Amino acid sequence: MKVSVDSTCEPRPLGLSSAAALSQLHAQLFNALQQHQQSPRQDHHWQAAWRRCFLHHSVRWSSLHWPGALLTALCATSLLTCHAIDQNSDSTALIGGCAVLLLLLAGLVSMAALQQLKSSEMPRRVEMLLNSLQEFLQHPPSDWLKGTEDLFTPSSPAVSLQWTYRDGRLVNLPVSLLVEGDIISLRPGNEAPTELRGIQEEEHVVLSRSDVFSHLSSPPSPLANGRPRPHRLVQPQLFRVTKTPAVEVVQRCLDLSQHRPISVLDNERFTVQSLLERGPAPLALVLLLMLNLLRYILGAPGVGPWPVTLLQLPVNGILPLLPLTFPSLWLLVGIYGEVRVLLQMGPQPTDCPNPEKILFFSKTSASHETERVKQKEKDKDETGSKELAQTRPLCGLEVLSLSVGQAHFDDTCVQFDDMQWQRHAPSLQPLGLAVQLLLSNPVVAARILHLSDHLTHAALLRTRPPCQPVRPPWGLYQLPGILGFSPSAQDPFQHRLSVGAYTLPTIPCSGEPRVMAPPPVSMRRLPFSHLIALLVHHTHTGELHLFSYGSADVVLGACTEFWDGEDLQPLTDSDRKKVVDFYQRSCMAGQCVAVSFKPLTQPYDPEIDGMCVEMPLNQGAETAGDISLSPLRQQVFLGLVSSQYQARPDMIRLISGLDSACIRFVYFSNEEEVRSKVFAEKMGLETGWNCHISLQSECFPLDPENIEVPERAEEDSCLLGERDSDESRTMEHDGACLIEDLNRAKLPKGIENVRPHLEHIDNVPLLVPLFTDCTSQTECEMVCIMQEYGEVVCCLGSSQNINNNGIFLQSDISIALEPLAPACTQCCSDAPQRPPHSRDSVSLAQLSSAICGLACAVQLHHQDNSTVIKLIKQARHITAGIRKCFLFLLQCQLSLVLIQILASVCQLPPPLATSDVLFLSCLYFPMLSVSLLGKPSDSSIMKVPTGKNLRFLPKKTLRFFMLCFLVKFGLTVCIYLTCFGLVLHGFCLEINHEDEKLCHPTALLMNSTVWSPDWYGKHADGLSLAQKVIAFLVLLYAICTSVSHVHRSAPMWKQSPLSNQSWCAVVCTVPIFNISIAMGSRLVWNDLMTHHTFYISDIPVATWLLGIFWLIPLIFINEGIKLHEIRMRVRYQKRQKLQFDTKLGMNSPF
Repeated sequence: MKVSVDSTCEPRPLGLSSAAALSQLHAQLFNALQQHQQSPRQDHHWQAAWRRCFLHHSVRWSSLHWPGALLTALCATSLLTCHAIDQNSDSTALIGGCAVLLLLLAGLVSMAALQQLKSSEMPRRVEMLLNSLQEFLQHPPSDWLKGTEDLFTPSSPAVSLQWTYRDGRLVNLPVSLLVEGDIISLRPGNEAPTELRGIQEEEHVVLSRSDVFSHLSSPPSPLANGRPRPHRLVQPQLFRVTKTPAVEVVQRCLDLSQHRPISVLDNERFTVQSLLERGPAPLALVLLLMLNLLRYILGAPGVGPWPVTLLQLPVNGILPLLPLTFPSLWLLVGIYGEVRVLLQMGPQPTDCPNPEKILFFSKTSASHETERVKQKEKDKDETGSKELAQTRPLCGLEVLSLSVGQAHFDDTCVQFDDMQWQRHAPSLQPLGLAVQLLLSNPVVAARILHLSDHLTHAALLRTRPPCQPVRPPWGLYQLPGILGFSPSAQDPFQHRLSVGAYTLPTIPCSGEPRVMAPPPVSMRRLPFSHLIALLVHHTHTGELHLFSYGSADVVLGACTEFWDGEDLQPLTDSDRKKVVDFYQRSCMAGQCVAVSFKPLTQPYDPEIDGMCVEMPLNQGAETAGDISLSPLRQQVFLGLVSSQYQARPDMIRLISGLDSACIRFVYFSNEEEVRSKVFAEKMGLETGWNCHISLQSECFPLDPENIEVPERAEEDSCLLGERDSDESRTMEHDGACLIEDLNRAKLPKGIENVRPHLEHIDNVPLLVPLFTDCTSQTECEMVCIMQEYGEVVCCLGSSQNINNNGIFLQSDISIALEPLAPACTQCCSDAPQRPPHSRDSVSLAQLSSAICGLACAVQLHHQDNSTVIKLIKQARHITAGIRKCFLFLLQCQLSLVLIQILASVCQLPPPLATSDVLFLSCLYFPMLSVSLLGKPSDSSIMKVPTGKNLRFLPKKTLRFFMLCFLVKFGLTVCIYLTCFGLVLHGFCLEINHEDEKLCHPTALLMNSTVWSPDWYGKHADGLSLAQKVIAFLVLLYAICTSVSHVHRSAPMWKQSPLSNQSWCAVVCTVPIFNISIAMGSRLVWNDLMTHHTFYISDIPVATWLLGIFWLIPLIFINEGIKLHEIRMRVRYQKRQKLQFDTKLGMNSPF
């Protein structure tokens, strides 16, 4: 069915209007959002709701689980019960119990708010998308379709476009903006963008997404008596969209948004928190309860009333291990880190394949004379024409290379590598004119596109395995300008006709029309043998010129001579072989087109305009009288032009920066191995013998053992047996070339073989930078495999490709990059360009990017590739700061637990009151820890390899942490207790100054509560003052210890801690705050009438000397431990760097 409307029908615009389509899209997306928001309300199963709740012990993103919450509530109840029983005690237990309850409530509210934010994040994004659609509908532009891509825009894997009828005209619309009821024009050989149904008499035809539709009309008839029969081109087919693609994208995002991978920090925090809640916290509670119960039963000195001893003191010992301020602190620090990273915000190939090499014939210098003499002698033997070998002048093949200029950031202009290329201008100018005529005229470009679609349809339908699709050489649009042609050079030429021709391989498939699945990718897909001829009329001279473009085999078969820059020369078999070899190599790595020319003086059939003809394999005398093919014979060969995708310079810099940061850039390519390797090398990736894995699941279709030969008629078998020896040798050479890579490194082939390889052989699949033959499903599966082995995956993908949605959702981090607009022809470049994005207006391209990049947290423009490195640097800095912050906080909290347990073992009163424990663990220590985040960013962090995302910390890491903690805080805790004992001993001497033997340290185990000071009665002021002094010393030691935590990668004499201004402010503020609170509490709670009052002057001088002078060795101890940690870290980083750079497979030293 042609893309046209019957004139006998009513003049009704074909397709939907833009306003109706966008309104329908808004309504369908709104309904999808409403259904998602109502679906949880229908789930009344309490077990499913409990598993989703943040209190469940298996929810890793939450920092407050039911064991910690239950233990916290039990401690608060114990403190309140202690105050209710012992009415004569001070109100510290009451205040402490209320504070613990309030902190627990704050933690619950914080985690509930975080869960609400996580569950509503994706709905909020959808609402923002709906608001953008609503704004576009309320403030429509004058031209709804302004900014859409040209119809002849080359197809690109980065942009999903589809010919669609909107507002009665055919436009190239983003697939994400298609809606149910749209009328699309599906070009032959293209995949269905969504579910489709034919219209009018073809309503029975139903296509699923990614189906390749073969045309309904019958294929061309077989050759009649060996003569070709021209047939009309297969036209684009009209289909009605039956399913809106954007709805599926939005529904998938809403359903899977809560199943994103857990971050590295959350996994580390969850592991440590689970260990504390299941081990140290209950164990410390039981141990303290048993020790204090034993002390109370035995009547140990310094024991208070039983409610204090059995209810309050055990709770004081485990308060630092409870999630009091930690949930809120973790949430706030995470928000701070995300804001810091986003404030830093401010691989793509070039938009089309650029010309890379040009092969042509040219006059050669005398240095090639010897070679040409040998060539002449060979020509004598092969052709038997001695006269030809003697009269042919010296001329040979020349190859000129072109490359992308890198003078500017966005410079994609190509230039010759040879600065003296002008000496070959006579040979190159006809080639440049041929390209100019092909790409400069929009009418000609449309004809070439239709012919290419028809040839692609024939290649997919009538060859097995399917040959490569035929793509117009849009990327050559810069070549005429390089060769000196102006845009007006094609003005004297008028288009008369265009015709296509092709030949089928010797074993074609049946060619029956059907709905086809997308062709399976293979290691080598042969180029389709074809030719496109363009007949033009020169208005000044009245001459007709025929230019042909196509594959080398067909073009050379139609040529008898070549142009050497001065004259026509006969083509020899040796010349043909060299050209074909160059063409085959170029097609393996990219695209290649052969160009020929012929001045047409003989009559031609005008009926063949816009038609295609199937030519026989052997064009001999049996087709000499065919008028449809006679213009295509006896042409003059002009040359070959190969083109390849070029990597953008900024993308190469990005990959280099990632590699230096030990971040592996992995390229997922949907092309086969050789083409993917060529482009990967241009990006700077390693493509060695074991740096590539094919994810293709099907067997190798070109393996000789797996080729299935279809049954054919007996006469076809005879035809195969009569092939000449030259053709057989050529096919054998091609087959050897196609299966040359079967003997490769022993790496898995196919996505289903990757996991067994990782389990039983080695980890090389996690190290390779290139995966080929990929589909969106295999990409997601490979990312899942990487995550199973602890890899953190950041996906950088196009924001205009609707197929990227799945891998965006699967990855740990997703960044959507705006692709380059693939406008590659002069007729496209002359069209109105896409208007630049504005913050005040919404364009169709922005709406499409918002839909395709819905799963991404960050969306960047194509010129912001350098921003990715800045984002990674800032994220690494924040992550290292958060890890350092909570590591220091954990050590400080454990020291509070240790000092209270040792005090009970040593038969001492509690060295810290409930208020002191709460202030230290919930205020002072968190302030010191968070201040460590203020360290300035260090560029050396980009050279540090990062670890894996492990679900559980290794036991070796836990043992090393405990060893460093005991060495760092063990002696310090002993100093705490010694100072506390000296203070109590001084107070005891003042109380019992008449009998100093009662205060001797050895008497502590012998004196009963009758003779010892009444620390909970009339001498309570002494115990309170001693606890305040110990609390101040604990804070002082924590500040001294934090000096070594400001810079963890260098000693303090190399990097001064004073560079962290926030830490300096906290260090100056916290001690003053502590002293002020201590003085205020003594003024409020001290009763001078009923208690014995103690003063600072009563504290022994030895206590101050020991407490102050211990800071000096403490700094050296911490620095010594830090130096040891630095050496261990450097050794680990070297091993990680070596592992990052090693890809030897089974020969790897690891």
